[in-house]
Amino acid sequence: MNRPAIAAQRGGPFGWSTLHDLARAEREGAAPGTEFRFPDPAESSPVRRAGRRARFASALAALMCAALLWEIGAAVYPAAKAGLGHWLVQRAWERTMASGTAARPWPWAGIYPVARLIVPTRNIELVLLAGERAASLAWGPVHVDDTALPGAIGESVVAGSAQSQLGFVRDLVRGDLLIVETALGDRKYFQVQSTRIADVRDLRWAQSARRPRLTLVTGYPFDAPVTSVSLRFVVVAEAA
Repeated sequence: MNRPAIAAQRGGPFGWSTLHDLARAEREGAAPGTEFRFPDPAESSPVRRAGRRARFASALAALMCAALLWEIGAAVYPAAKAGLGHWLVQRAWERTMASGTAARPWPWAGIYPVARLIVPTRNIELVLLAGERAASLAWGPVHVDDTALPGAIGESVVAGSAQSQLGFVRDLVRGDLLIVETALGDRKYFQVQSTRIADVRDLRWAQSARRPRLTLVTGYPFDAPVTSVSLRFVVVAEAA
């Protein structure tokens, strides 16, 4: 074998690192002019391959865990947000009761509580909100502008969602008791007089009522995926 040729091919004075390597290459039949390279144990070691597989498995597990946490967060976040919002509304009502002045649930909120509705036979207590209509409906039943304050003389109108906030009205019957708690701590008692399905275009409020009246309005039908644009379910209760 032409050792200088092999050495030149390797780019060094000896080609292989030691004469022992050269002798071993000759015994194993390396062709003249062909570079012979012993395999690097670090590249083919089972331990090295096992390490790469372990790192890949760890990365895959971390990716799957992150995806699972994202899905859980996407499912839990709306409920957690709603729960926190309702808790803040309840706290705002407590502050309103203590001070006698409207307290906002959070500093930048466009809503504030004005009363609380209690339905003893249904074990229901709801804080009634005023302010920005769309924002209010997200957190509870809304006192409709330009109607009497809940518990005051005149007709007070309260609107809410049929799927959650006011869904209980479907079960109300004539004679059921409704209680309105005002910001001053007073309680006004009402009895359900009638329930009906009405076209939203036909709804009129009695501005000149001489006694307190409470009217609850919600969407209809109750079990439809989307409530009607024009139909409403109306409950009218007179002061007891």
